[in-house]
Amino acid sequence: MNSSLLTKYKFFLISLIIFFTPYIEFINFNFTNVDLFVVKTLIYTIFFFTTLSFIISYISKKNFNKNFFEIFYLCSLIIFFLFNYDKLKIVSSYLLKNTTYNFMGELSIIIIILISLITIIFFNKIKKSWFINFLNTYIIFFFILNIFNFFSLLNEQKKNKIENPKIFSDLKYFAKDEVKEILTNKNNKNIYYIIMDAAISLNVYNDRIKKINVEKIISDFKEHNFTYIHNVESSYGSTAWTLSQIINLSYFKNKNNLQNSIVKEKYPEIFRYFSESPLGKTLDEINYNFYWLGHSRLGCSGYNASLCFPNKKGLDTLKRLLSLNRVNPINENYVLSNFLQKTPYIDFNNKFFFLGKSAREYALSANDALNSYMKFSPKLKKEKKKHFIFIHAELPRLFYLPVYNPLTYNEDCSMLIHSKEEIEELKRKSITLNVAEWRTYEFTKPLYEKNYQCFLKRVKEFTKFINEFDPDAMVVIQSDHGTLDSPKLLDEEGEYLNKIFTLAKVSNECENNLSNKIDNINAIRLLLSCATNQKFKPIKE
Repeated sequence: MNSSLLTKYKFFLISLIIFFTPYIEFINFNFTNVDLFVVKTLIYTIFFFTTLSFIISYISKKNFNKNFFEIFYLCSLIIFFLFNYDKLKIVSSYLLKNTTYNFMGELSIIIIILISLITIIFFNKIKKSWFINFLNTYIIFFFILNIFNFFSLLNEQKKNKIENPKIFSDLKYFAKDEVKEILTNKNNKNIYYIIMDAAISLNVYNDRIKKINVEKIISDFKEHNFTYIHNVESSYGSTAWTLSQIINLSYFKNKNNLQNSIVKEKYPEIFRYFSESPLGKTLDEINYNFYWLGHSRLGCSGYNASLCFPNKKGLDTLKRLLSLNRVNPINENYVLSNFLQKTPYIDFNNKFFFLGKSAREYALSANDALNSYMKFSPKLKKEKKKHFIFIHAELPRLFYLPVYNPLTYNEDCSMLIHSKEEIEELKRKSITLNVAEWRTYEFTKPLYEKNYQCFLKRVKEFTKFINEFDPDAMVVIQSDHGTLDSPKLLDEEGEYLNKIFTLAKVSNECENNLSNKIDNINAIRLLLSCATNQKFKPIKE
């Protein structure tokens, strides 16, 4: 084999190594959070980039008489540099200061063009010099190091893992005789379980945030047959833990080991395996459909599209929802989103995909999931099967896009527009404060206050809506946790941490089961019982 052929194959092999390096590095850093969906998506993107590079190289060879292997190598370098876009953006943000955020889409394109031009020019000048040999050596070494690290992590996981653990028990909520009775019962009711993220209880809000007429609010709910329940505590202190266990219909066996739980045991990843869960099996047994409506960060399409509200039976409405929120499975999967943050994709997508509206506007619209349901559900065809609707709204929680641009609503649920002065102040605080100080009570209080007022407005609207749209339905509106950001919302024992908003509409026969023991897990169990006229089976942690 002659030297020129060896050089060609060397370029080709190194090119493939370059293509794979950002991916293997990302997997190593996120080893416990990577699942099959993420891996498959990463493989698809590798295939896309390699195919695109192959086509460019082939065209260059045929039409411009360029060396195929060198062009392929050049393409791989450009892509490698683009995967370091996040580092380049930090530099450009510093240089451009206050103007950067508004022009991130344009900036991403400029950086792509500049990287491409510089790489092409530089490569043509020094392709046969010592620098290329040095660069190749570095890339190969870095790749081998990542591969070694990957197998070390894999080996460590095998050592710590005695067996492939089952993430679900064989638990089913109903006994066989109860299932038979439910299937013959023509009076089963639809179920709505609605999570309003980080909604603290009315009393905590009244005591620590802003004075409100708690009794008047409760009375308004009562007019629509909804009962407010005082002093309910969430099952756990985080979204991932609380919502993973609602489909388990039970508590974690080892509460002290929550931080070490594997990714597929946590929400939203656990919903990929919904059909295997106790809730999934129970609903299947009693012939109920399950639908999930999420928000801009945690939507169904990124994890289990078969559960999306509406599903394939309501494709027209689904299209409208997608056009409203501009979501796709990749954007909704936070692991993949973190990966894509390293590239120009997010900035480009936010600038040019939203067709005249900002990413902030679309996120606010998507996060108001309760409003989305009220808008679109009446347009769906009524189904013969009963259904369980799970809605997770990112409201009243404060979410930042980016950190200095909070997704905040006015009291009437319109988008809160921050002045240039406010944005600048937010930027200054984001630079000068550490993470703990950034999410302080004094800083978040006025923003959370507005979001909470919008949340109360939406809930009141929904109580009226559901009485007209589905008057016999069993409903629980609840938070997944209290607000985690503010130590001043806690007393000395920290009792306020998980005091959550809880509102329920159940049958008269079930009213006596409503108490402060109805945390998230028991709320699901109560809804199943009330909707099917069966005995409630509460559990203790």
